[in-house]
Amino acid sequence: MCKIISVINEKGGVAKTTTVYTVSECLAKQGKRVLMIDFDPQSSLTVMAGFEEINQIPKTIAHLMSDSIDKREN
Repeated sequence: MCKIISVINEKGGVAKTTTVYTVSECLAKQGKRVLMIDFDPQSSLTVMAGFEEINQIPKTIAHLMSDSIDKREN
C-alpha cells in the first residue's frame, strides 16, 4: 500500500525542504521506497539530494507543468 505525505506552505523559510529531506531519509533508512518531488524554483531539495549541477538536468517538473499548460491552452 502506498502512502502520500505532503509538506506544503506558501510562506518561505519554514523548513519545508529540510522536513521533506529528513523524513525521506528516515523512511529510506527503514527500507521504505521514497519519491521526493521538488517544486521549488530554486531546486533546493534537488541540491540537498546531491544533484549539484541542476542546470544540466534536461527535463524538470517545471518543464512538464509548462508543457501541460501549453497543451491545454492550445
